[in-house]
Amino acid sequence: MAVNKRYNTTILISSVIWMFLALCANSIFADGTTERVHTILTLLCLLTYLIGIINWCKVGCRFLSAYVLFMLYAMFSTIGQPIAYLLNVSGELLSVYAFHSIVEVNRYLRFLLLCISGMNVGVAIALFKKRNCVGLDDQIKSYTHNTFKSKYSQILNILTVISWSYVILNCLKMLVLRQSYGYAEFYDMRVASNSMLGALLSTTAVILFFWSVFHKKHTKILYACVLITMFLYMIIGVRTQAISMLAILCICTPITHPQFFKKKFIPLWIVMAIFAFAGIGLIATFRTETIGTSSLTTGNTLIDSLYETTTEMGFSARTAILAMEAIDYGFPHHQTILTSIINGFIPLVSNLPLIQNETMHLAEWITDYAMSYNNGIGFCFIGEMYVNFGKLGWIFMIFYGWLVAFLENFAYKRIIKGKWLLAFCILFVLCEQIFYARGEMILTMGNIRACVYISVIWLIIKMFCDSPSYTYKQ
Repeated sequence: MAVNKRYNTTILISSVIWMFLALCANSIFADGTTERVHTILTLLCLLTYLIGIINWCKVGCRFLSAYVLFMLYAMFSTIGQPIAYLLNVSGELLSVYAFHSIVEVNRYLRFLLLCISGMNVGVAIALFKKRNCVGLDDQIKSYTHNTFKSKYSQILNILTVISWSYVILNCLKMLVLRQSYGYAEFYDMRVASNSMLGALLSTTAVILFFWSVFHKKHTKILYACVLITMFLYMIIGVRTQAISMLAILCICTPITHPQFFKKKFIPLWIVMAIFAFAGIGLIATFRTETIGTSSLTTGNTLIDSLYETTTEMGFSARTAILAMEAIDYGFPHHQTILTSIINGFIPLVSNLPLIQNETMHLAEWITDYAMSYNNGIGFCFIGEMYVNFGKLGWIFMIFYGWLVAFLENFAYKRIIKGKWLLAFCILFVLCEQIFYARGEMILTMGNIRACVYISVIWLIIKMFCDSPSYTYKQ
């Protein structure tokens, strides 16, 4: 019987088989307390991440994508320290192992293995039909040959200038504050000063960046704006926004400048990626003190910097271990994922008793639980899976994997067809969602809500511009 070439059958079957093997490994190593078990589980988790990325690329999806960036960031955040442990990195850097036993780490790795295997199955389901996969070549072809015209260009150009001026000025304002305040104080001030207008302008800036780039308008200027803001965010220590800006560049640059992504440039990009990854550790350096007193001269070699970045990112494993411990000791489950999504799409529901009872800021909770009084320890998506669903959290990861893969390719399809607003909103949320690897779903709530408001405002603008009383001048 001939295999139907319209389907990625092999990828789906292999993902399901790997999921079954992960379940078997969980059963076999259920009582695993040795370092040998730790080594096996760490390598299985690493292999599972790599399989997910390879399968994504193998079915025709692009390597530089929000999905791959999430998987890479999640990999270093969740198994960064276990990998460093296998490499006999200095014990001073392995903070997770200073707080938790090898038994606790092994238990966490078993759950992580199931979660990532489940996500791979979800991605395979979303990409089962080959027509659901949008490759980079199709996007480049569409960008090169299609010319999208809009009668709203004048309005959108004005909004682009206003929104990006706000973003850059806001970055400079934060930079000035960081020269006087440590990151913890700065973070509290930043949260207190957050406004819906600011969120709308920041979201509008990213959406209009996509719009301008795909319409071949002011491309160089806007790329410069993104690079400047990414650099400023890194200095300030706002890792979430810096990663989001990097993701935006990774999505757009291969389409607008494919000549720089030919095979002969691969070694150069690998070298640049290594140095960039080592430089991520600088963000942590900037967060420990005020900018005026911090120093870039650490004296570390490149290998040392890579180790420090890996172990610093890998500290997220501790938040998941603590969350699993708290739930198993009787802390009640909370449906934070569902309430965050509802709050994002439906304003004014946060005061409902049902929503209030299930809503909680997991990073603050786990910081208090860990009795970390000097600074917050963050959170990670694996911990949130356990808080919401317990040991069955890996089942939800099947849905999450399907959703992420479907939405990213759906957005690329709509861009090719010239239907841009929903597509750019999706890409914006996915770029912000990369930080979910070491964050929590509630951080996405504001982004979703901003996209909802912008969509409503855009519909109003269209109604005004399309009315008989408005005459558009070409």
